[in-house]
Amino acid sequence: NGSVYLNDTWELDVANGMWMQRASTGPSIRGYHSLAYDPARQRTVLFGGVAAANIGDTWEWNGTTGTWTQRASTGPSARHGADLVYDSARKRMVLFGGHNGSAATQDTWEWDGSAWVQRATTGPPIRWVHNLAYDPVRDRTILFGGYQGANPGLGDTWEWNGTAGTWTNRAPGSAPSTRWGLSLTYAAAASRIVVETVA
Repeated sequence: NGSVYLNDTWELDVANGMWMQRASTGPSIRGYHSLAYDPARQRTVLFGGVAAANIGDTWEWNGTTGTWTQRASTGPSARHGADLVYDSARKRMVLFGGHNGSAATQDTWEWDGSAWVQRATTGPPIRWVHNLAYDPVRDRTILFGGYQGANPGLGDTWEWNGTAGTWTNRAPGSAPSTRWGLSLTYAAAASRIVVETVA
């Protein structure tokens, strides 16, 4: 909401085309946090963000009861502009990058519903406000774009092999232009990753 951070939770009733406010308590006010859904555990996972300072807590939303539960206050350092995606083959959340208030990061973490584990400290160069999407056919997490500070937009493509714990630079011959603040998702019908951007 402009420069005002909020902490209310809303759900969209797709059938009726209506938004419903579900909670006004839970995680503290924040912006630029990471959010992804875990279908195996039926929980929405939230990590980090920024308000007066960077935040490093982990929360889960139980849509059935309409409640937030803080699950961890340790793991990745406090940061904003990271991204989070669910790896359905290994039933893990994958988190990469972000900005800790002093510098961008390039570490990779995984959340199994109980604890965070750092999996890598190398791979894609430092960045934030990038985007991740998971390809369930190839069992790979795809990263594209982001912001690096001096470099206003990135246009590289990387893949995370969670089993091997390695990132691979795919560097396709034809790719979207450099950008940040984008959205990336997997289109199952076409077996393709789709990118949409505003910056």
